[in-house]
Amino acid sequence: MAEIKQRQRVEKKLEQSATHDQLTGLPNRLLLKDRVNQAIAASKRKKSFFAVLFIDLDQFKSINDTFGHEWMGK
Repeated sequence: MAEIKQRQRVEKKLEQSATHDQLTGLPNRLLLKDRVNQAIAASKRKKSFFAVLFIDLDQFKSINDTFGHEWMGK
């Protein structure tokens, strides 16, 4: 039973790291692509529309590179 719980925790952690930015914890492109595909399918079924809002944060890479993972822990 403990092995199953441990495996579930590991799988959840792997999924989280695959679909979220490690520094910010925000969803990444992989998760965005999945959700957009789900929205497309739902809008086709419902014959409705949906929108995607894109926000570009200038110089975010330099912030990420400067502070890195240590910054998030403080």
